[in-house]
Amino acid sequence: LGKALIAIGFPKQASDLLAKAHQTLTDRLGAEHDDANLCLTDLAVAVDTSGDVHRAIPLCRQALAYETARYGPNHQRTLVCAQNLALALIAAGRRKEGVALQEE
Repeated sequence: LGKALIAIGFPKQASDLLAKAHQTLTDRLGAEHDDANLCLTDLAVAVDTSGDVHRAIPLCRQALAYETARYGPNHQRTLVCAQNLALALIAAGRRKEGVALQEE
């Protein structure tokens, strides 16, 4: 539902829903569970899309750290998280840092 809300132009509602879902998944499954991290990744995208890039950046970093540790730096999920972080950094006016991440 969160991804659908983002897709139809309601990122704020999506971020509220995904924040609750992420908390529930973390409480029930643990922060190291794949489902909790997938939800975290979606939450970061929703927050970024809603315009709160400064809140999205730490969420993106957290998701990227998990994916890198679990799957390594070249896995598709890791690369998606790295791209999400790069775009959030660029949107926050940290272009040099975002572009450098994209070039890694």
